[in-house]
Amino acid sequence: MLHSLEEKYPINQWRVDDLYLWPIIKIDIFYKHFHQQNVKDAEITQVDRKKGFVQQLIETFRSFFYLLTLLLKRPEAGIPVIFSGANNYRVDFEGEFVNRYFQPMMEYMGETFKEDSLIIEYEREDRTKNYKSRNKLLFLKRYSYAAWLLQILQRKKRVMRLNGLEGFIKEVNERAGMNINYNSYISELHGKLKLLFAYTYIYETIFDKYKPQYVIGLCYYSWPVFAMNYAAYRKGVISVDMQHGGQGLLHISYSGFNNVPAEGYQVVPGYFWCWDEASAGIIRKWTDKQTAHKVLVGGNPWLSYFLAQSKKTYDFPDKKIILYTMQFNELEDFIIKAMQETPDDYQWWLRLHPRKLDAQPHIEKKLEKAGLLHKVEINNAINYPLPQILKKSVVHISRFSGSIIEASQLGIKTIIIDEVGVDSYGEYISSNEAICYLEADGSKLIALIMGVQKEPHSGENGSMFKYRQVINGLLKTN
Repeated sequence: MLHSLEEKYPINQWRVDDLYLWPIIKIDIFYKHFHQQNVKDAEITQVDRKKGFVQQLIETFRSFFYLLTLLLKRPEAGIPVIFSGANNYRVDFEGEFVNRYFQPMMEYMGETFKEDSLIIEYEREDRTKNYKSRNKLLFLKRYSYAAWLLQILQRKKRVMRLNGLEGFIKEVNERAGMNINYNSYISELHGKLKLLFAYTYIYETIFDKYKPQYVIGLCYYSWPVFAMNYAAYRKGVISVDMQHGGQGLLHISYSGFNNVPAEGYQVVPGYFWCWDEASAGIIRKWTDKQTAHKVLVGGNPWLSYFLAQSKKTYDFPDKKIILYTMQFNELEDFIIKAMQETPDDYQWWLRLHPRKLDAQPHIEKKLEKAGLLHKVEINNAINYPLPQILKKSVVHISRFSGSIIEASQLGIKTIIIDEVGVDSYGEYISSNEAICYLEADGSKLIALIMGVQKEPHSGENGSMFKYRQVINGLLKTN
């Protein structure tokens, strides 16, 4: 729907100052529809009202202290690549809390080019974790409240042009069954843009201090990384979005930008770093029509790094593992039925989505009621590294998770049980790396599972190692 409306409305006239708003509005509306509620990004538009006045005052002074320290920092040119990620892209690995996509790249840069690195974490620090390379981390949240207050106090008048947006919202409501109040939405958008400009100010300050040529972020459609891309655009830094999961045709952030202005969208990355050609092909459907945004295939750094560096041993049962990477917090009835008919030499591993971990007690209660707890492993499925579990699995089941790509790269076949996944990963089905199964019949599913043969695989798919070639190309141009 949103793709078709892009042709009907003057989307590239919707701006605040020079900033094109269409990517922000498009993605925001999509997630409102997807969740049927406002997107819950980690925003800092106000102090937690539950905190006492003294605590609020302390945090305010602390934020201004951190920001002032950053502003007074002596410029430190010589860091060609800055990374920006969050805790949910980190894993506990060999006793340290590492960003699973960036750590392989940082180590390769240091070993091969003797280049230093910096990571900007856009979530709060988790003080219970042992962050690797702690001295190379900046936590965006330390500066964000002060930067946001400065935006408010400056009272800078920004010119917003939204001709035709009211009609667009009305049609979205009619066609998608939504109930977005236009005036409330504009007020909400103003608040989010204040946050965006606060983050932009911080990123610009960091870029001024370290003079990077490239900045690589995770999840560009989050507000901090929108700001990172915008700051990069303004400072002449090349922005890159690192693939962190599925990017199919139905992913609104990666498909359907068919009316891109000549200079590109400032909050959209200059480059999309994809794990494989199938993912890249989805984005190329629109990037090939313009020149501002491009695609590169750099592989998945984490898979090859984990396979080469992991020294820890993991306990697995002497059974055939069926891995189900869940995306919702409910266990389907036909999966329960399949479990009931699963032979004793198999075991189900349920890997909950990182943002759905609170569903574990509910799922365990449902399994206990069905008398299936002995056939299922959840704790280790959540806590063990995904590559290690995939290597030990005989088959992978998923709706539309990016784990389908990782399974393919490790030679594990996926049974896709959702139409969204079938549409998103059609190339994997065509190449027999995945199987389409949409019948929701547990008996047929377990029969299909038992018929899947795990083929010998070296675990050294060449596409995993392309990140080294990409880094070579980036740094040799400096």
